[in-house]
Amino acid sequence: MSFFGDGALPLGMVFFAGLVFGVLRRKSGHRAAARGYPDLATRLGLTYKPSSYRSGVGSLVGTYQGFVVIVDPDEQRRIRVRFEGAPAVDLRTYERDSGPPKTMRTVFTRDKRFDGFFKTRWAAERERAMLESLEEPGTLVAPFRRLRQLKELSVTSVGVSAVFDFGNPPYIPVAIIEELLPALVALAALFEEPPFEEAQGEAAGT
Repeated sequence: MSFFGDGALPLGMVFFAGLVFGVLRRKSGHRAAARGYPDLATRLGLTYKPSSYRSGVGSLVGTYQGFVVIVDPDEQRRIRVRFEGAPAVDLRTYERDSGPPKTMRTVFTRDKRFDGFFKTRWAAERERAMLESLEEPGTLVAPFRRLRQLKELSVTSVGVSAVFDFGNPPYIPVAIIEELLPALVALAALFEEPPFEEAQGEAAGT
C-alpha cells in the first residue's frame, strides 16, 4: 500500500515544493541579471554602475535613442526614461484619488486597450489632442499588458516610468530590459523629440 494512499502527494508538500521552486527561480534570475548587466550596458550604449549593496545587481544609466534612461532594479525596481521638457500629461495604470488639474482633461482615445490600461488619463489640450488623434494607441502598451510583474507604468511631466516586481532580492531580467526599453522610449517620443544626440556609453546622473 502506498504511503500516500492513492499515490498523490499531500497538498502541503506540493505547496512547499512550489515555494522552493519559486525561490530557486528568483535566485537564478537574480544571478543571471548580475552577470548580464555589464554586457547589456555595452549592447545598449549605456554605462553599468555596480551596486553598493551586497545583493544588488547594479544600475544602467546613459542615453538611449536620444533620451536619458536609468535602470535601477536595486532601490526603485524601475526603468525610467526622462523628459528634458515637461509635457502636460499624466497617464497611470492606477486611478488617482483626486481629479485632474484645471489645466488638464481626461483623454478618450476610443481604443479600449489604451484607455483600459491607463486608469488615469489626463492631459492638457495639445497633448490630449495628439493622443486622441492616434490610430491605434493600444499598440503602444501591448508589450506591457501581458507582463504580470509590471506593477506600475506612468507617463508624467518628468518622464516615462515602469516599476517591476520580480521578487527578492530585486532585479529586472536582461531580456525584459531589452524588450521594454524601446517601448518606453516610443511612449516618450510621443510627447518630446529626443533631446540628445546618440551618445554611446554617456553616463546620466540620477
